[in-house]
Formats: sequence, C-alpha cells, structure tokens
Amino acid sequence: MAFDMRFENTTEKIDSHEEVLFSYISKDKDLPCLNKLWRDFYNDPKISHSQSNCIVHELIALRSRTKDDKTTQYVIDRLLPFFSKAFVLKQEIKCISD
Repeated sequence: MAFDMRFENTTEKIDSHEEVLFSYISKDKDLPCLNKLWRDFYNDPKISHSQSNCIVHELIALRSRTKDDKTTQYVIDRLLPFFSKAFVLKQEIKCISD
C-alpha cells in the first residue's frame, strides 16, 4: 500500500516496501508523533505544521537508532526535508492511503 502525502506543490510517499519503518516506530514509545501517524495511517490523516516539526525531531532520533538498516535510513533521509518544509511553510499535510 502506498501512503501519499502532499501540501501545495510538494509531494512525498511511503511505499509498501518502505513500511518496515513502522516496525521500528511501533516498538518505541519515545516517538509519539510517529506512532500517531502509524495509528492513523489507513484513515487519510492530516498533519499540522506543528506535528510535522515533532515528526522531524522523531525521525532524527529514529535515524540514529536504525544505523544498520540502509532501507530505513534512505526513507528517513527522504522524509526529513518534506516534513521540515511543511513546518517552515506552516502547511498542513494531506495524506491518502490506498
């Protein structure tokens, strides 16, 4: 399942094979914003700019914990600028799950 995210002209997605990211997230109670995203994953959530800021910080923390998983590192590196831009521009992200 793909998870599409967008605001203004900016888009990003989490592909089915990248959902392994959530296996790390669901095991870590210190990532409340990412866990909320995972809980809402199939409900087409909206992410406020303040939630995006929280997600950026949690992705940075998660990145340091997943050093041995290159796929997850790649996904995190791709998502960080997307959520950061949404925060800086104060944009709400609209999500669509298949």
